[in-house]
Amino acid sequence: MTKYLGKNFEKNTIGCFYKSTTRVRCAHKEKCAGWDRGQENQPHKTFAGVLKYYGVLAGIALGFFGVEPVKAEAVTGKIVIDGNVYGGGSVVRGNHQRSVVHRPLPCFDQITVQAGVDLVYQPGDNCSATLDADSNLHPIIETDVGGDILNVASRRSFQTEGPVQVEARSPGLNRIDILSAADAVLRDLHVPSLVIRVAGSGDVSAQGQVDLLEVIVEGSGTLDLRDLHATHAKVFAEGAADVIVYAEKSLKVNVTGAGDVLYYGRPARVEKNISGAGDVEAAE
Repeated sequence: MTKYLGKNFEKNTIGCFYKSTTRVRCAHKEKCAGWDRGQENQPHKTFAGVLKYYGVLAGIALGFFGVEPVKAEAVTGKIVIDGNVYGGGSVVRGNHQRSVVHRPLPCFDQITVQAGVDLVYQPGDNCSATLDADSNLHPIIETDVGGDILNVASRRSFQTEGPVQVEARSPGLNRIDILSAADAVLRDLHVPSLVIRVAGSGDVSAQGQVDLLEVIVEGSGTLDLRDLHATHAKVFAEGAADVIVYAEKSLKVNVTGAGDVLYYGRPARVEKNISGAGDVEAAE
């Protein structure tokens, strides 16, 4: 938590502000890259950071003149201060008319998330994506498959009071990359290997069984993988994330920064390499 002008802000490593439970979602990662890792007290180190910093100043100034707040829970490509939305380009506002659309897809075994959505993955015989969101947001939420990868992205920034939920199904999953402020739930996994990479700010939980689990964290958030029983697990954490894993036989952990790793399973072999203020501890 960092304080600017009397207000508390948190940041993720792709440069997005959010305050309290009002999260800023980014549709385009390059538009939210103004934060330099390790420069928490200098948010205006880059050009993009300057824009964000002075956007905050402008937002606070507008607040003194009684600007009507915008009630929102999820906003992409914007800065939100106490419910007020400032900066960025055009934004699509949800119409409060929720609807569900089912999209049959070519099969995939990898997922890349580049939009501020809540993703649920469930194994299934057929490949598909089911979108639950305000009806006018459906056209801007992409669920395209190319090269065995399902890419979840948004064409434009959006604002909605409710979540944008994407449920993905395929026979198997071996990798998921979260490159934005998104959350993911992975259910009933039974695969030989799985890579989970978080390069934004998101929470991930998973359940099932995997022989080899590799976790790569380059941002912030919480990865609760205690119910994903891995025979062997590797964790590479750079940033300020909290990671919980279950490893039965071996665990290798590299922590750079302030991340914490908690492990279950009592693995016979544990290898730790810590650089920074992070910690690795057994839960049992």
